Amino acid sequence: MTPDRYRKLLGEYDALIFHARAISDRLVGRTLEHKCLSYSDAIYTKLICHGISLRKLSPSLDHVQASELWDLASGCAVARALIEAYDALAYIGVHQVTPEERDFRMLLWELHDQQRRLSMLNKIGSVDPRVAEIKERVAELLAKLMANVVYSQVSKEIRGKVARGDVPPVHLSQRVSISVQ
Repeated sequence: MTPDRYRKLLGEYDALIFHARAISDRLVGRTLEHKCLSYSDAIYTKLICHGISLRKLSPSLDHVQASELWDLASGCAVARALIEAYDALAYIGVHQVTPEERDFRMLLWELHDQQRRLSMLNKIGSVDPRVAEIKERVAELLAKLMANVVYSQVSKEIRGKVARGDVPPVHLSQRVSISVQ
C-alpha cells in the first residue's frame, strides 16, 4: 500500500467515526421504548469506542518518529472486538425479524448473560445473597425462552445446549459453507 492510499483510507475512516459520533450525539436524551433499542444503543456506543481505539492504534504517517511503536497485535485485537460488536448489534437490533424472533433473541441473550454470571459466582464460591436472585432470573428466563414459539424452530444443537445449561448468546451459526467445484 502506498503512503497516499493509506492516508486516504485513514481520512475515510476518520470521517466514518466522526459521522458515527454525530449520530450518537443526536440520540442523546431520547427515550428508548424497547429493550432491544437500549441494548443496541449500548452496543453502538461500544462500536464507536472500539473504532476510536483502533484509530489511535493505527500508524500515523504524518508525524513518524523513530520511537513510535506500531502495535499490530493490539490493533488486530481491537479490530476483532469491533467486528464482534457489530455482529452483536446486527443480531440484537438491526436484522428485520418478527416480534417473536426479536423476543427470542433478547431472551437468549439475557439468559446467556445470567447463566455466565451465575457460573462465575459459583466458581468463586460467592455467598452474596443476590446469587439466589440470579438463579431465579435464570429460571424465569429459561421458562420464557422455552415457551417462545421460535424455540421449537431452532436447531437441535441449540435446544440441547439450552437443556444442558450452556445457552449460547446467539442461535444463528456463523459457519460458512464452502462448496468445492
